[in-house]
This record gives sequence, C-alpha cells and structure tokens, in this order.
Amino acid sequence: MSKQLKPGGLQYVSRVLANKYDVSLSTFVLIDATRNGNIMTEIAELYGVNRDGKDSYQFLSDLVKHANKKSSLPIFNVTNMTRYDLIAMGIDPVSGRRPRWLSLTSYGMTILKDFDKLMYE
Repeated sequence: MSKQLKPGGLQYVSRVLANKYDVSLSTFVLIDATRNGNIMTEIAELYGVNRDGKDSYQFLSDLVKHANKKSSLPIFNVTNMTRYDLIAMGIDPVSGRRPRWLSLTSYGMTILKDFDKLMYE
C-alpha cells in the first residue's frame, strides 16, 4: 500500500514544522529520502543525479553539513563504508571514493515521524 499525500500537507510542513524544528524544506526532502539510511549515491539517484560525475552528490554532503550545523541537535549521521561493509549488506561496491552511509539520528527520526503524520494519510 503506497502512501497518499494529504491535501495541503507540504504547505503545512513548510510553515509549521520548519518553524518548530528550524530546518529548511530541502532538509525535509532529504530526511524523507534518507528514512532508514542508504548510501549517498543511492539517495542522489532519488534526486535524479547519476553516478557519472565526481561531484555528483556533493550537494548532499553540503546539505547534511548545513542542516547539522543549523539545527540545535544533529539530524544526520554520516559513516564511511568499506567495500566489505557494502558486500555484507548486499550492495554493489561503488568504484572511486569510499561510499558514505547516510542515516538519521534519533532527533532526525523524531522530525521524520512528525513529517509523516502531517504529509501522508
């Protein structure tokens, strides 16, 4: 069963939750994309960015850094992963830079729960 957006949910989130947690709408989008965690390249693909360029997902790193700095508590955890970690998780190893795993802190999960209550039916 897929989630259905509530009418006016995005406007309510951008007005009420953005003020409550002092985060930007782009941070909410990244929180929604991250959910239970994933490697940054996979999250970048959700944004329509492919793996071809070296800096293809640099915007994610910048957004995470800015969100964690602006917020009273950290929202995101970033963990460097080895090839062995990826293979153990069943994810194809990515060539080039060491992939990074992006996940939510407990504060980030609190924001996600409020976000889900307001956005989805």
